Amino acid sequence: MSSFIATVTALLTIFGAGFGVTSLFLRNVKQIAVAELTGLSWLLGAAVMSLSLWLIGMLLRGVSLHIAIAFIALGLTLMGIAIFRNRKLKVRIPRLRGWLEYALVFFLCLEIGTVLLLTFKHTLGWDGLLIWELKARYAYLNGGALPAHYFSDAPRVFSHPEYPLFLPMLETWIYFWIGDCDQYWVKLIFPLFYAVGMILLAQAGTFWSGKRWIGLLVANLFLFIPFLTRAAGGIVLGYADVPLSIVYLAAFYFLSIFVRQNSGAAWSCFIALAAILPWIKREGVILWFVVTACGAWIIWRRRGIFPALLSFLPGVCVIVGWQIYLKAMHVSPAQDFDSIGLARLYANLYRFGPVLRSLISEAETIEHWSLLWFATMAAFLCFVIRGRGQHALMLVICTIAPIALYCGVYLFSAWSDYLHHIESSLPRLLLHVAPLSMLAIALVLGLPSRGSARQADR
Repeated sequence: MSSFIATVTALLTIFGAGFGVTSLFLRNVKQIAVAELTGLSWLLGAAVMSLSLWLIGMLLRGVSLHIAIAFIALGLTLMGIAIFRNRKLKVRIPRLRGWLEYALVFFLCLEIGTVLLLTFKHTLGWDGLLIWELKARYAYLNGGALPAHYFSDAPRVFSHPEYPLFLPMLETWIYFWIGDCDQYWVKLIFPLFYAVGMILLAQAGTFWSGKRWIGLLVANLFLFIPFLTRAAGGIVLGYADVPLSIVYLAAFYFLSIFVRQNSGAAWSCFIALAAILPWIKREGVILWFVVTACGAWIIWRRRGIFPALLSFLPGVCVIVGWQIYLKAMHVSPAQDFDSIGLARLYANLYRFGPVLRSLISEAETIEHWSLLWFATMAAFLCFVIRGRGQHALMLVICTIAPIALYCGVYLFSAWSDYLHHIESSLPRLLLHVAPLSMLAIALVLGLPSRGSARQADR
């Protein structure tokens, strides 16, 4: 089997597993939008395969592990097909109207192809190579699971053993099918996240603005954020920040569907997607907390306290389970931050001003963000003037709160030069909420009438 065919097969098993889980969540809906089906199939499939490799890898190794995970993917795929047949679910494919929508779809496909070419043109960056791919390589060479000595080996501390294994396990899965560690083909994961993200951004932009051309427009404009393709942390270098931002966008989108439609299926998808965030990267814990707290408040008002508390459970299981595993592996705590406490906060309050100035300076950096953050603040101001209500408030909170918490964490930075810590990581942290800022722009573009945005994708 050639490396290309093996890689495609591995990716199809991920889609198949996600298709089964998606079908289970959406089994009671009458129609499923093709964008939602595609996006959920990839994101949920990636989470299922990654978690399965990690958990079952504690018991099995090598060919046995490969076969076990393949059977899980096959079983979930067959389950999805059965649900579709028994429930007679239909996939809704939107009908494009007018030359503008056709042109925007064409350019979006062209941009996805461009990202694919750029990904293969560039090698993996620092995080992509020495954090995620390094773990995948160790896991593959150890039969599919990271060796225990890796977590306590001092010379390997630069690779952050405490980071979660979402991307490494996906890459290990591809290596299983190829039969070797091949960095070239494993890079296919990242343009797939971008493609799925843009499909969901177009769908979410349509949902929020009420006009399909606006959704397609903001999805097209996303690639014109320079940081996305030209800097460390962008999609082409194999970093985890873009996948994290896409999952965050998806979780927020399905939360917004629940808010407007009180849909149980959207509620399930929201909870599952939010729970993936801590498994992608440490910063995912903050994103999970923000979006889940926002969702829990809404769920509490709609369905009561028990469902609201239940929305935290999957994410808590992922966070606590990973911490228990790290403790069992005797992983030393990360040295990037001091312990959080009132005494340390009081001692470092002098950092507040420099952190805020760094944030403003970064947001104003045209070479990184073009006019994104200027447009976002203008959109937020427009919300205030036009009184967009609960929906706009939810979008503002889920965009600003993670940035505020990220900046707050810098008060506890253990780096001798905490400003260098900010400079090296803050741009990538802003990328996590960039898709949501595009939704704010989409909502403003669809502002002619007050009230709830219409859903145009009929």
